[in-house]
Amino acid sequence: MTIKEKLQRTIRRSEIAYNAYKDQQLYYQALRIYQANKQLYNFLEAYLLECEVSDQDDVCEYLFHLEDWMNQFREHEEKNKNYTSVFVFERWKGAIPFPKEFVEKLKK
Repeated sequence: MTIKEKLQRTIRRSEIAYNAYKDQQLYYQALRIYQANKQLYNFLEAYLLECEVSDQDDVCEYLFHLEDWMNQFREHEEKNKNYTSVFVFERWKGAIPFPKEFVEKLKK
């Protein structure tokens, strides 16, 4: 299996987790996204070493977005470990937005 195929499967896992999360936005549901995103992050780091030069900036921005999301998640986790508490990701000022177009490109 290629690294791109691994990325595609992990993106799908993250999307399924997000769809289960978005109505209630509970910590335990966000934890599923976090687990998928940790794996996605590792695959993106590997992909950065073999992707086209034209994709390198997009890969880096996706990594930065995931870093921001995971840092915010860990911050919530340190303050509140109640699995049924609400967790809503709000992008920090100056943070990288979700790279929707690049994700769609990866999925092809």
